[in-house]
Amino acid sequence: MTNGEAMRYEFAYEILEPEKAFSFDAAITADDEGQGIEGVSLHFGGRRSFGTAATGPDGTWSKDGTRGTVTVTAARPGWTFDPASRQVTGPGANVSFVGSRQLTVTPRALQMSTGPSKCTACQESSLL
Repeated sequence: MTNGEAMRYEFAYEILEPEKAFSFDAAITADDEGQGIEGVSLHFGGRRSFGTAATGPDGTWSKDGTRGTVTVTAARPGWTFDPASRQVTGPGANVSFVGSRQLTVTPRALQMSTGPSKCTACQESSLL
């Protein structure tokens, strides 16, 4: 300021609307049967966590009170899900998953014998 002159400041601002909460629901089904998968844990994350939910006996689930962009991830031991996660930005979005059982192979020890085999399957397959 010089000689009693006042300085002028201008400010610009934007009023942001709060994000509105939304709810959604869907189902998780098995790819080989199309039946719902019970006991699948769902995690709801994004800029903040919205907790978890679990599927019921018919594979359905619901979540209330989410806001903004939410990433939904499904998990259950022994299963993989397609897609691995989904991003949801509001109600009405497709948040369904299809599950596939993971195959686990358990190795078995073969019992060896020095005498004639009594295993007909082994004799037929020419393993002896």
